[in-house]
Amino acid sequence: MELMKLLGKIIKESQERNLNEYEATWYEESRYIQELVNPEMAYDFKETSESEWIFQDKYENNIGVRFNPVNKYFETFYIVKDLKGNELRIFDFQKVKDQIDLTSFQGGSDDRRSDTWVKILRDEITPKFLSNKSSTIKIHPIDEYRFDIFWKAAEVCKEKYPYLKIKKYGKEILIINK
Repeated sequence: MELMKLLGKIIKESQERNLNEYEATWYEESRYIQELVNPEMAYDFKETSESEWIFQDKYENNIGVRFNPVNKYFETFYIVKDLKGNELRIFDFQKVKDQIDLTSFQGGSDDRRSDTWVKILRDEITPKFLSNKSSTIKIHPIDEYRFDIFWKAAEVCKEKYPYLKIKKYGKEILIINK
């Protein structure tokens, strides 16, 4: 019953904000995640390189996570087709939606998508790139909704690795091992 109250509250908040469908999806998903994130519910994923992982969400979209060890950025992306049928990695759907084949991607909310991002950050990237060395992972969310999702992801990492520090630096989230 508590879960139904939470869901009703989040949907009501979304409606009161008069958000468009895209914004409402991200708002609701980010609020759910703040309350309910569970990396143990992650989709299966595969490591495609030393610093990139791919999985499919419930809509069968191919989604990736990568960490750039040079500039220290954690990024999430969707693998779609452009208008000529070429595979393309996109980081901000809203910026490129007129350049992609919209049939190669299905939108919609999927809590397990974020569970998977969190699991990859916590169980793959953090131990590989932060353990036993002074370093930083930078997350630059593209909007306020993703900021909330990734702040929670950083908190989940800190729960598992209490020696980490989390900082907000401008629009970025930093996960730091000193």
